[in-house]
Amino acid sequence: MKMCIQKCLLFSLLFSEMLQAKVPELTIFIHGTATVSKLLVKKLIYCKKGLHNVDHLSENSYYQNIAHIFSEQLPEKFNLIDFYTYGWSGALGFSYREKAGHKLAIELSALIELYKRIHSQYPKINIVTFSHGGNVALYLAKFKHLLPQNIKIDLIMIAPPVQATTEEYIDDICFEKVVIIFSDADVMQRMDPQNLYAPKKDKSSFFSRRSLAISKPKCKQARITVNGKPIGHTNLFNSFMCHIPYVLKIMELYNESNILTIDVQDQEFLFFKGYNFMDVMHGKRKTTLLK
Repeated sequence: MKMCIQKCLLFSLLFSEMLQAKVPELTIFIHGTATVSKLLVKKLIYCKKGLHNVDHLSENSYYQNIAHIFSEQLPEKFNLIDFYTYGWSGALGFSYREKAGHKLAIELSALIELYKRIHSQYPKINIVTFSHGGNVALYLAKFKHLLPQNIKIDLIMIAPPVQATTEEYIDDICFEKVVIIFSDADVMQRMDPQNLYAPKKDKSSFFSRRSLAISKPKCKQARITVNGKPIGHTNLFNSFMCHIPYVLKIMELYNESNILTIDVQDQEFLFFKGYNFMDVMHGKRKTTLLK
């Protein structure tokens, strides 16, 4: 009788631990349009096509560095073991991004089901994007029927060219939270003349925008500066990446619909000036979260 009671208590304890087990959380980083030479892309920002765990990347890989920075500064949200990249063609055009979004939905669905088999529950999804990678991710809303039901995605878009064609997807149920981070000095973010070829014309801007035309309840937006100065696309892609976790922590506490302005103080920040492109791209990796 005593042994039976002990077995029941042990089973109850194990069952309780299973219920309290942390939901697995995976992160996917999606690059933007590849407009530089293939040689430069391969050397600095090459990303293998499809979904791949960063563990398969070389130690000096740009994306490996991002994964380490995010996991060290926000370990409760970004787990290094569960950090992935998604590579796509990087070609400029709505059809290319939609095709990439479709393939992402297929591969993400398979990855989610794998996590379900391993952990007995569906994972949380964090998608971090740069530039037009944000629009690739937004197409997941169009292809959500390919994903398991009730999957919720936190979407973090850095310097996304905001466009009428994909902006409406932010409201879709597949996205639980959406964050847009931008800088007023980012010319590249606005260069895409969307109304020349967009399936849906933008009534508020001929070119892509930096922020939403109308604020949305689930979307938080932040305008960032460094030492009081706005920064460009190249800095956002490289030098500023080490500060993204810090920005996300501040935005998590912000509940207003207005755009939040965040200034990061970094006396060692290397501003892109054209001639120092390689220095900026190979900038020192920082892992200390600002206080």
